[in-house]
Amino acid sequence: MLALIALVALSLAAVGLMRTMLATNQVAGNLAFQQSAAQAAQVGVETAMAWLDQQARAFTEVVPASGALPAQLGQANRLSNHILKGASEPIAYRATRQDPIPGQSWEAFWAVQKAANFVNELPPDANGNKVSYLIHRLCVNQGKRESMGSNCELAPYRKVDERGSMSSPTGIPAAREALYRITVRVEGPRNAVSFTQTIISI
Repeated sequence: MLALIALVALSLAAVGLMRTMLATNQVAGNLAFQQSAAQAAQVGVETAMAWLDQQARAFTEVVPASGALPAQLGQANRLSNHILKGASEPIAYRATRQDPIPGQSWEAFWAVQKAANFVNELPPDANGNKVSYLIHRLCVNQGKRESMGSNCELAPYRKVDERGSMSSPTGIPAAREALYRITVRVEGPRNAVSFTQTIISI
């Protein structure tokens, strides 16, 4: 009888140990995915940032308004308007803020953005992570960031010359930069999905 009780106790202990090991392995697997996903997401953020910086430096000529001198040409930043993917545009970009509607998940929102061809995808990495990202300028409307009609969220003023001057003793403020939101989606090899967001100013 005692031997039977001991055998049952050992069996229960073995089951408990097995469950503990399975739980430990699952936690370790989740942590490994989170670390791998975080590294993959960083690649997506850096890719988007490099593209934004490049576009912020690119200017296009704009036809002057009626009544302007023929020789007068304005300059507008490319990031003032949506950029659609195409043969000559590998990256898509929205000049206005887009968010999930009430009751809509980020996964469902992502599917809508992807169907509209605004999701940018990177090749799978060595760990099998599939990285894709969205770039949104945090503005209500398209147009120049300083335009009232664009209604953009702007970074705080910063000084470009700390020495100041007679007219501006506290320093000369630089133009306020627009805020951009980079949303990265990482799909792991086991279909585990994570989202990360980064806000930058340019």
